Amino acid sequence: LNERPTEAGTVVVDTWVDKQGNVVKAVANPAKSNTTSSQLYALAEKAARSAKFSASEAAAQQKGTITIHFKLN
Repeated sequence: LNERPTEAGTVVVDTWVDKQGNVVKAVANPAKSNTTSSQLYALAEKAARSAKFSASEAAAQQKGTITIHFKLN
């Protein structure tokens, strides 16, 4: 996988976060994104999985989204 995007676009990634604040699942959501690029989906999912959130005892797992904008320089 090329780590540098070859096109611009916005990808919304559905994320699931455990009590420790780790992203345990990240899936690009084509219905909310403005691109169909599999490369951008893969890069966005990888970036989302590396995110870290504050720990929370409120729920075993929390679901949310992360929006990632890819721009070409």
